[in-house]
Order: sequence, then C-alpha cells, then structure tokens
Amino acid sequence: MVNISSLPMWVIILASAVLLMVIFTKVLNIDVLGNISSMIMGLARNILASVSF
Repeated sequence: MVNISSLPMWVIILASAVLLMVIFTKVLNIDVLGNISSMIMGLARNILASVSF
C-alpha cells in the first residue's frame, strides 16, 4: 500500500487530473473533452514547472 500523505502534492494533483479526465471521457464521450484534457494538461505542466523537485 502507498501512504498517500507521504506523496508530494503535485503527484496527488496530477493523479486526480488524470483520473477526472478518464472519468469524463467515459461519461461524456464528446469532442469537447479534447479541449478540457489539453487544458488540464496545461494546468498540470504549469504546476510541475512551479514546483521544485
């Protein structure tokens, strides 16, 4: 088991974004999703860029 509290915040955020993306893909299954996913990935990249490893 992975201890969630020991993970860096960006890992949790990234995992949540990916999970939401997958869920929306399954539920909505529409083209708008491409825009949403690229928006999420852009946000994730900004977060990763602002966080020092």
